[in-house]
Amino acid sequence: MRLSRGKFFDQLLKFLLLILPLIYFSQVENSYELPKFLLFVVGIWVLGGIKVWQCLTKKDNLQSSSIDRLTILVLTYGMIVLFSDFLGLDPRTSILGSKFRYQGFVTLASGILLFLLMHYRRKVEKKEGLILYESVILGSNFFVSLVALWQGVRVYFFNDLSIPTYQGRIIGTMGNPNFLGGYLALTLPFVLLWNFDKKQSLPKFVKHLLGLGLKAILVAMSLGAIFLSMSRGAILTSGVVLLTWLLSFKKSQVLITLLVVGLLIICISIQQAGLLRFGKRESIWENRYLIWNEGLKAVVRRPILGYGQENFELIFPQERNMKVDNAHNLFLEILVSSGIVGLIIYLAILIETLRNVPFVVKLSLLAFLIRAQFNPLSITEIALFWFSLNFAKIK
Repeated sequence: MRLSRGKFFDQLLKFLLLILPLIYFSQVENSYELPKFLLFVVGIWVLGGIKVWQCLTKKDNLQSSSIDRLTILVLTYGMIVLFSDFLGLDPRTSILGSKFRYQGFVTLASGILLFLLMHYRRKVEKKEGLILYESVILGSNFFVSLVALWQGVRVYFFNDLSIPTYQGRIIGTMGNPNFLGGYLALTLPFVLLWNFDKKQSLPKFVKHLLGLGLKAILVAMSLGAIFLSMSRGAILTSGVVLLTWLLSFKKSQVLITLLVVGLLIICISIQQAGLLRFGKRESIWENRYLIWNEGLKAVVRRPILGYGQENFELIFPQERNMKVDNAHNLFLEILVSSGIVGLIIYLAILIETLRNVPFVVKLSLLAFLIRAQFNPLSITEIALFWFSLNFAKIK
């Protein structure tokens, strides 16, 4: 059966979003982030080219579509960051991205293009995206969790040295345990609030039981993988997500909340007591206040437009004898890279989005903000952020 142009575009975008968290090539130096960067940038711009071609070969009344407030904010943010990058300490790195994170303007522009493409699809072609892409988010969560659980069992219980790790912690398909736990925490709200696809051929009670069973399996897999990643930021984020989700129910709020808090306390106690050999770890990044303090000092010296993206390493004092290429805090990183002006516009984007998105997306964005206050973000998490902006109500 031949797909329409709109459905063809949707299928390509779904495939890209499903594969992005899973792809990696062990043969290259940065075997996890580099393939994701290339797939994200090339894939989004190919989709952009396809959409332009479709617009040129059919009668789409693009000029009659007014630009909404969120789109204006997103485009303004992109222009401010680009201006800051050109005036920054190392424009080349700011535009292309560093060889470790690949989060320069090329990545930002791809995220903005993803937003614009989906925004156009919803506004001009009247296609609502959340229902269309829910299965993709659930599918990627399932496969990432499955790989992480398999690695966790092999590493922690069978001491399999053939499994790649980072400081003794599993990395899944992400290359970093914080990226692994963070992505699963960001997609956890979609699992918790998933409504099973109702099929008319099944009795109501069967659909209800089947839906609950599948959801329970996915939630258990997600939480298990997050716990095995040992990412404290991701564990904290998933805890807040669970509590917020539970408090959204009208009945038994206090009892359920106390139960979850009790379980979290037990898990933390087990870790601190060392009952699990992978429960404790040491890292030079535990004293993040040193990084944040130096970042704030740099902001004071150049507060308006900052130093350009991916330049934190250049402003971090060499006498600290530490190589730090990121502020380990989203808002501080934006302040350093694009100054107060960039941060104000970014906050405006967040406020405008959070006011107008469904609860599940709001919960995912909340997870994004919590997660981003303690660790750098991965390409996959950045892509998910720009993807989530599209579910705001168009005004």
